[in-house]
Amino acid sequence: MQPFKTVLCVDGSASKQNKRPVYCVRQERNPAITRFRHSDGVLAVLDKTLESDLPRPLLITADVPIGLPAAFPEVWREFGGFLPWLDARGHADWGSIVVDSVAKQTARTPFVVCKKGEKKLGGKFPLRKCDVITNAESMYWCIGGRQVGKAALQFWRDTLIRLRSELRDEIAVWPFEPISGKAMVVAECYPAILYPTVWQRRVTKTSPLDVVDALYGRREISPTLCDERTWLHAASSEDEFDIFTTAVAIAEKKGDAEILLTAPEYAKPVEGWMLLLRPEPLVGRCNGAL
Repeated sequence: MQPFKTVLCVDGSASKQNKRPVYCVRQERNPAITRFRHSDGVLAVLDKTLESDLPRPLLITADVPIGLPAAFPEVWREFGGFLPWLDARGHADWGSIVVDSVAKQTARTPFVVCKKGEKKLGGKFPLRKCDVITNAESMYWCIGGRQVGKAALQFWRDTLIRLRSELRDEIAVWPFEPISGKAMVVAECYPAILYPTVWQRRVTKTSPLDVVDALYGRREISPTLCDERTWLHAASSEDEFDIFTTAVAIAEKKGDAEILLTAPEYAKPVEGWMLLLRPEPLVGRCNGAL
């Protein structure tokens, strides 16, 4: 596959009511990184991609889980993998698989939102292998600030299913499907894993001063990477900084698909994997970047 001509780095929890960061990487343009207007959430950008406004092949990398834990096979066993499971759900009532008590959790209702103490009452909250490496939260546990399950369901329903239904053979979801010859590829990313490479040090994203220092240092190294406004956006919130980190990492790879999309041998078709993740060398370093 030729290098991607366009890469969209998005916060996966976006909706029309909740606009989130979207950065665009174009290797043949200067600056390489631009940011879509705040009024253009992921769904608006999706419309642009379907209208062929952006050069292809195009990669959409989302900061949201794409896949299911293999350790809870009852959820997907009858479908044989994540994408058949996703297609079977279609545009049905996704809220029906989120329950308000551990006692109600089943193979068909694995996502739980309830009081924190209930997690100890016997629910099943397994992790994907990549989540274990990155010290993440189970997507089935939808509580507090780490509601990764709710964000995942929203992205799958509003974005991934729509792309698959409208683009059909033109799109691949990596690493579940081969990407060769596809006009568009969707993949999961994990910005915190990229911190050591992009910023060359640990960055505390909850500290505005530390974020500004990191961005200022990077701007001295790569002053033409993006315009002044984009640098300012990157410092405006934790989500902005995370997605900008992914955009910088991708810009450095020049859109090379083989470098960007390299799955470990033990990546499972049900679990999926993360863009640019190199687990073994980073196991001892990634937690410090969170």
